[in-house]
Amino acid sequence: MLIFSNYTDIIYHKKQNPEKYKKKCTAIGHAIISATRPRSFNSSLLLANGVYLHHKFETREMIDIFSQLGFSASYNDVKVFERSASCLEDRVYGTTFLQYIFDNADFSAATLDGLHTMHVMGGVRSLTPSDPVRPQKRIDKCLEVSMQSPTSQILVHLFDGQFGSGLQRIKFSPLDELFANFERDAESSSLADVLWMCGKSFKISIGGWNGFLQNLTENMSYEKSAVTYLPFLDLPPNNYDCIYPVLMLAREKTRETQQKTTVVTFDQPLYLKARDIVESLSLRDVVVRLGGFHCMMSFLGSIGYLMAGTGLKEAWSLIYAPNSVDKMLDGHAYARAVRAHMLNHQALAKFISEDIIISEEEKEKIVEIFGSSTLSVESINDEELLKNVANKLETTLMRYSEKGATSELWIQYFRLVTVMKKFIEVERKGDWMAHLAAIHTFMPQDMFITRKVPTSTCKICSIYPM
Repeated sequence: MLIFSNYTDIIYHKKQNPEKYKKKCTAIGHAIISATRPRSFNSSLLLANGVYLHHKFETREMIDIFSQLGFSASYNDVKVFERSASCLEDRVYGTTFLQYIFDNADFSAATLDGLHTMHVMGGVRSLTPSDPVRPQKRIDKCLEVSMQSPTSQILVHLFDGQFGSGLQRIKFSPLDELFANFERDAESSSLADVLWMCGKSFKISIGGWNGFLQNLTENMSYEKSAVTYLPFLDLPPNNYDCIYPVLMLAREKTRETQQKTTVVTFDQPLYLKARDIVESLSLRDVVVRLGGFHCMMSFLGSIGYLMAGTGLKEAWSLIYAPNSVDKMLDGHAYARAVRAHMLNHQALAKFISEDIIISEEEKEKIVEIFGSSTLSVESINDEELLKNVANKLETTLMRYSEKGATSELWIQYFRLVTVMKKFIEVERKGDWMAHLAAIHTFMPQDMFITRKVPTSTCKICSIYPM
């Protein structure tokens, strides 16, 4: 250790940036101490390496090899730490907003016949802000996970109601007047989107749509969220007796923090059953949300169904693998589909902008806006010039849609991609009313694929805002 200490001092004095080598020297020092005093010293760095290797590769042999070389903790120490961490529950001190997300968790177990895989209900808890969440400073060593531990069990409640009775109690009311203004805004490009399309048309280096919006909102106030895991429930996820206990778990934990309303999110297959339970038992303090990811997948599938035979598939095949294009059109390849639709939206915007009359003075003003150091969403919404350009864009779109059926179809596609971008934006901002309006806008488009996909999201979207 004395030789290593002297060697470390030499590195710090000779190197211009000693902080760069501080972590390496610390790791070597931990390895030396752990090798000489294995029982009295537990290195946090070596344990972190072992946990990472176990999560990444799930192999004991690799961890044992690194442990023998002194670069990782032993496999037994890693398993003890993971068992101890699974019995740990973060405590909430103060006021925070809780949301619960549940979904089916499928683990493909490596069995000889490929059967007996694990299908359970898993969930996480989101807390915003994360400041009141304080983990325990010390984790008690847990050699075996006790099923009697309150953090490793969910009390099973049997649902004794009548299936489908809750959905019959839902009262439908017209929403056109409530969402009239929101729907018009959802189908029209925002001023920030108009500015981004103008920058692309003028060949200004502004990056992609996601990066541009991130730069606009980087100075906005926000709260960080903490995500904690919940115990698994070893029951079939699509069973009412599995959905009802997790609803009661979320409701009980929400009441412990003095929050009046319990917010629970499910995906498309589980949403109807959860809503049926809530309505049949009159749980007025429980709000069931529909996962935005599955809504977007269904909406992307409706766009692909509407644009079948228009050459969109052939155009995408020039960039993406032909076998993956079908998944993109169905909405299953979510990330690729969103990227491809945004590229088409940008190309159509550039083509349409050629018919929009923009003076040289307006171009100079737009370039000046991009060069502003105080560029933000609020400053863009206050620009009268961008409002005029947005009106010109809307007029041009209406004029194109009147030229014929083909033009009207592609203008409809342009508006649908605009709705997609608006939905992504409101999901990131957390705007509840705009979220409901976007879901309401999805419904007419999903109606087109109802016959093709009997479990289309339009059936769920019709009762979601009620």
